[in-house]
Amino acid sequence: MQKIIGVTSIFVLCFVTIVIWVLGKEVIPVIWLTPQRSIAEITGLIGTILISLSFLFATRMKWIENLFGGLDVVYRVHHIMGGLGFSFILYHPVFLVMGVIPNFTLALSYVFISSNISYDLGILSLYSFIILLMLTFFIRLPYSTWKKTHEWMGIPLLIGGIHVLLVQSDTSLNLVLKLWIMGFIIMGLISFFYVRFLYALLPVKYAYVIDQIAMAADKTFKIVLKPEIRKMIHNPGQFIYLEIKDLLWSEGERHPFSIASYAEDHITIGVKVSGDYTTKLEEVKAGQKVNIYGPYGKFGEKLIVKDADEIWIGAGIGITPFLSMLEYKRIHKPQLQVSLFYCFSSPEDAVYDNELQTLTTQAQNVTYIPFCSKEKGHITAGAVGYICKSLSDKYIFLCGPNKMMEGIIEQFIDLGVKPDHIIFEDFNVL
Repeated sequence: MQKIIGVTSIFVLCFVTIVIWVLGKEVIPVIWLTPQRSIAEITGLIGTILISLSFLFATRMKWIENLFGGLDVVYRVHHIMGGLGFSFILYHPVFLVMGVIPNFTLALSYVFISSNISYDLGILSLYSFIILLMLTFFIRLPYSTWKKTHEWMGIPLLIGGIHVLLVQSDTSLNLVLKLWIMGFIIMGLISFFYVRFLYALLPVKYAYVIDQIAMAADKTFKIVLKPEIRKMIHNPGQFIYLEIKDLLWSEGERHPFSIASYAEDHITIGVKVSGDYTTKLEEVKAGQKVNIYGPYGKFGEKLIVKDADEIWIGAGIGITPFLSMLEYKRIHKPQLQVSLFYCFSSPEDAVYDNELQTLTTQAQNVTYIPFCSKEKGHITAGAVGYICKSLSDKYIFLCGPNKMMEGIIEQFIDLGVKPDHIIFEDFNVL
């Protein structure tokens, strides 16, 4: 429901933009008498709205996360809006060119630098977006390099905003439309400035120190963090962004990790070595100072507010949020019936099995099912339903590789599970 409200609000803002544009026309029939120019104006306006909103959604503000029901949803929408916004902006000069052909001199002024500064700024903004987005979508850069290029996405928006102010158009002639569009551009620029320069300075972070590092198995280890002064209060199933201080390779880099503990006096995270950042985390020692940002995520929210029986399925490192949820359940909801599936490839990969055996023994009404794909094949919704006897009216929590979650979600829906009873978090977009 929250996701629907968030997405609907985007459509409403785009619709209001079109209404303001239409009402600002002195003669409304001119819209269909010059169709190419009208489409160019609409795509430029909608593209500007979507790109500005994509900057706002990158701020990780709590009210935006609440609006969409999870930061992973916000980031999915952020990526989609960025891509759609860029597509609309790209069509803007295309339809301008189509509207003036065969006047090739004027047509070329829409796509190549000339002596018209207002046009030139629009062209410069467009080409800047093209270069930066090509680095995002088509060129596989190391994360740290990509992040540095992505940090300057606000520059094309700034140039585009000046273009909107200077160019002779409906936006410059219609005061209401001008204030509306410039309001979004300014919001986008403020959001960019906040993320780029203020996010690390404002009190949205907590100073912690690494208390313990324990290898759970090859390529998997646990880090225990202790607060230096201020404790971060979090709900079960949430995650944090971790920033290691005083290390050149990690300067300014923040990566998400699920919280694997519920106690307030420490935070435990599970790390699987799978990329540049997590590989370098093996170099970190006890006593190292870190910043954590958060908490984020709505994964465990229904555990707190609902009393229906639940099925938890964690695959690989995706089991970590369930560790904090088990602790919460033991303390606050011992009556809740839970079937916990821990999926792993082979017995040597079951690095959390002993810990889960202990936690599920301590917690009442928990059935623990280790599920080894090497022995039983990949887990399916049918297998879960057979083991649990029934899927009706149960909430199903999933955390693991994206491919696994996408497949099993479809299977659960085919078996009649309500989509709003399936809760998952997509770490691939964070």
